[in-house]
Amino acid sequence: MKKTALLIGLFCLVASSSLFAQDEETDDSQMSYVTVVTYHTKMPDGGSWERFKEMIKELRENVVFKNDLIVSSRILRHVWGSNSSDFIVINEYAEWAHIQEAADVSQELTNEHWPRENQRERWFDEFNSYFDPVHSDEIYFENRALRK
Repeated sequence: MKKTALLIGLFCLVASSSLFAQDEETDDSQMSYVTVVTYHTKMPDGGSWERFKEMIKELRENVVFKNDLIVSSRILRHVWGSNSSDFIVINEYAEWAHIQEAADVSQELTNEHWPRENQRERWFDEFNSYFDPVHSDEIYFENRALRK
């Protein structure tokens, strides 16, 4: 047992030191920044999963897909385990500053698609009713040279 633990520890040490060495040799052009937001879905009174899917599609087609500062974007849904409410949104950016800039562009695109404030507020009130208010936000960086 001690030998196995020692081998695992040694592997982790070697693997982590090689990752850090790679990062030191990597210039910023190989880095990207990733935001991960974990929501939990719920079914509101009068809601339906069909309506939820329609709203997701409308938001992504009219805001996310049109935002050129977002390098890639994906939604992950929970498949296996005790909690199937996980709804994870992952967005990738080429530069740190693009995270805030993309948020500004997304707000502009949102205002273009829903030009009337009361219409926009109603739409997002309905959309947000499909999520618990508690969520988590994380920002990570990735060395793309280590991506498969």
